[in-house]
Amino acid sequence: RAFFWQAFVSTSVEERPSISFAQGNASGDDVAVLFEIELPHAHYQGSLFWCYGMEGVSAFPGEKEVLVMPYTRFICTQAPIEDDDGLWRVRIRAMDVPLSTVLDIVTVWIDPRGWKTGSNYDLAKFAFAGGLPRFRYDETDADSIVPGSLSGLALFTQPTAALQFIVEELQKWEATCFRLVVHSSCSREFLERYFSADTVNPCEVLIVADDVNYWRKFWAQHRHIRVTNDPAVVRGYLEHIVYDFFKGDMVPFLEYGFLEAQVVWYPWRRVRGGVIYGGVGAPSIYTSPPFESIRVPLPNDWASFGDQERLHLFVTEGVNLVCMRPFNNSGWGATTGSEQTNSVVKEQVLTKFQEWDSNGDGVISKVELDRVL
Repeated sequence: RAFFWQAFVSTSVEERPSISFAQGNASGDDVAVLFEIELPHAHYQGSLFWCYGMEGVSAFPGEKEVLVMPYTRFICTQAPIEDDDGLWRVRIRAMDVPLSTVLDIVTVWIDPRGWKTGSNYDLAKFAFAGGLPRFRYDETDADSIVPGSLSGLALFTQPTAALQFIVEELQKWEATCFRLVVHSSCSREFLERYFSADTVNPCEVLIVADDVNYWRKFWAQHRHIRVTNDPAVVRGYLEHIVYDFFKGDMVPFLEYGFLEAQVVWYPWRRVRGGVIYGGVGAPSIYTSPPFESIRVPLPNDWASFGDQERLHLFVTEGVNLVCMRPFNNSGWGATTGSEQTNSVVKEQVLTKFQEWDSNGDGVISKVELDRVL
């Protein structure tokens, strides 16, 4: 099992001082416990792990103390063992300190009803245009990201696909907070599996339900889980906020960000059971396959506006005008002519395939084919 250690952890590279400390404080029913900690190897790209050698500043340099950061995440590598001296040895490995930096925000929405029409479509478009997930100023320059933009937006009709996406995102970058929107029909399946994982990352949870009273009662013991059927509440929840280093607080994206170009690009890809816009990890991931980059030219008359005013216009008007693949293929960033026709045909084929692929495994089995026939 993995766990967070919430305080500074005082350790030593020498076993003897640690054993003496443990045995010296064991009395009565208390037993002596020694944690044997394996630290991560240094990585040329850096990692979210720090510890500090205290020997040069300690009043007791002979202890060879190493101070491990609060909220370091550890994982037990084997069951505790009692040695011949009655000392219990617990072997653990330090993984990372994911709460030591500003967290990337990824919005994940799970709803079997999809987003092609109705309030779901309007709200997904609001989250997309209002957060600009991994939008950038240049097609090939991966680092030209719009400042303050949302790290990622993912829309899934299948809970298992959403869970797999979350696992893959955390493998790319541990310091990630998930903003979860879950339809009540799959909330139990998704959240029970999500929270059963070892020390899941920080998250926010909003459940969208038809029977609000039932689901509020069902999740009553989880005070951090909110339940609503009000689209206005969902809209407020989806509003993108960012950390302002100067104010030391979270502020609305419109108060922090700016849009300094007349052309922007966004990455998207279709996966089993869902659609992904951006994500965490190295920016270069999102400028090459399997992601497709969509060019979005802004209106010519916007060139005279300031950077913040241009962003405000994009967030407020872009929700109605920008093309959000694959849910619509018109507006800014849409294909034209034969390309648009081919895109529509591809969407029709993919929609039909997903309809026939009832279990969402990406393969039409004989049973599924028999059902179709």
